Amino acid sequence: MAARLVAQADALKLAGRRISGERLHLTLAFLGAVNADVMQQLCASAADIRAPAFTLRLDQVGYFARPGIAWFGPSHVPTALTQLSSAVAALAPEHSRHLSFQAHVSIARAVPRPSLQARITPIDWPVREFCLFESGHGGRAGAYRCVGCWSLWS
Repeated sequence: MAARLVAQADALKLAGRRISGERLHLTLAFLGAVNADVMQQLCASAADIRAPAFTLRLDQVGYFARPGIAWFGPSHVPTALTQLSSAVAALAPEHSRHLSFQAHVSIARAVPRPSLQARITPIDWPVREFCLFESGHGGRAGAYRCVGCWSLWS
């Protein structure tokens, strides 16, 4: 999947800093900095989430002007994705910054305003699991580290 996303992003020839294939992801909810005890609770609670598998069709190119981020996203967000995002955000409501979920995969940062006439060949992403990632350490940005993954039911 990452290789297909990278190929589509390469074809757009966007200025800015491209996001490497191993860092591509769709954030369900941003939970912020949490201590080890909260992380353990999050993992235990995430294991209890029961949600269906689904296919996400990424068929749009978008742009967040303020951070200068170009992204791929769906023209139609599956209900299963919205429900999964809400379930993950509910794991730690005091930490979640889930104010307005917008399904997207960031493909480049520090992008000057691109032409949004760009089109991509739709990419169907079979979503069969969700994962909890830690980004950075001690409040500093850094590499993503997978803390746990859980299957969605088919």
